[in-house]
Amino acid sequence: MVRVPARALAAVLLVALCLLASPAAARATTVCSPTDSRLDEVSGMAVLPGGGYVVMNDGKPGTTVMRLYVLDGHCRIAKIITDRSYDPFDTEDLARTPDGTLWIGDIGDNDHERKAPAVLVLPPGSTSGTKYQLAYPIAPSDAETLLIQPDRRAVVVTKTVTGVSDVLISSRPLTGPAATIPMVAAGTVSIAATNTLGGPVSGGISSVLVTGGAVTPDRSRIAIRTYTDAYEFDVTGGDFAAALTKGEPRRTPIPGERQGESLAYSLDGSEFVTTSEGVGSAIQTWTPAPRTTRTPSASPPASATTGAPGRGNPDGVSWPAVVIGAVSAVVFGIAGVAALVAGRRAIRRMRRRHR
Repeated sequence: MVRVPARALAAVLLVALCLLASPAAARATTVCSPTDSRLDEVSGMAVLPGGGYVVMNDGKPGTTVMRLYVLDGHCRIAKIITDRSYDPFDTEDLARTPDGTLWIGDIGDNDHERKAPAVLVLPPGSTSGTKYQLAYPIAPSDAETLLIQPDRRAVVVTKTVTGVSDVLISSRPLTGPAATIPMVAAGTVSIAATNTLGGPVSGGISSVLVTGGAVTPDRSRIAIRTYTDAYEFDVTGGDFAAALTKGEPRRTPIPGERQGESLAYSLDGSEFVTTSEGVGSAIQTWTPAPRTTRTPSASPPASATTGAPGRGNPDGVSWPAVVIGAVSAVVFGIAGVAALVAGRRAIRRMRRRHR
């Protein structure tokens, strides 16, 4: 009989307990589902006073004008805002500030080759915005998250497979005539891989790709999301970049979205509002995790277990799968340690025989 060292067994059990320690998912409430075929790649969304939403599609080949869709409370298109003076490249996020200004983040760069990502600022009631090109201090980077501080400085969070995203902030407010605005590196924000189900990529990678952001109406909290989870940060002094790079986030699992890139807050700031790309994808609300919840630092994506794209359950946690996974981890972990110990003993015996 091979005896397993107590320390090795304790380490295996600790890993299994970590798998079981994931916070329970918030329960989603479905508001409505847009069924118009024009809303097939919604990647940005804002909640409107009085009800309804304004949404924006991801950048598409062949698109030469900027279109925003105003939805009523039943997810029907009530109005289309068209800026024919702007030719979008890869629009990824949409923000709305309390004065009604819409901020379009044309910041996508899947091939990491763009020299001039941009933000289009559209004043209330206008169909012609002001374009501000962003000059990054780092190599060309893909990004899908745009946050606008109270001082009208833009904060961009990059999208990376490592779980460590750059946080960039504009060197000055986005005001005045069109211009190129240098961005400043404010630091990084780290996202740990999770076992929340959903997203287009397996192996835990979907859970670390940052795909959108949101700000509460009173600007006291901000949030960023991945395909599977939302992370909320408290804000001090209107400094969103500092909140992201120095704050302690609270994780809220948002499972089951096939390709969730949109994130907004309800008008009172008490709920997250999300949707996924794909015609018919529901607009849903979620209650953020309480302030007592803390989120661990980033770990390699491969350490998490995710489900197939778009799968999930009402609670967001497949407890039978988690339990089975944890038990399997214990069993195979013990077996692995036992095999290692047995192998070392066999090698020592062989060495003695050949002396």
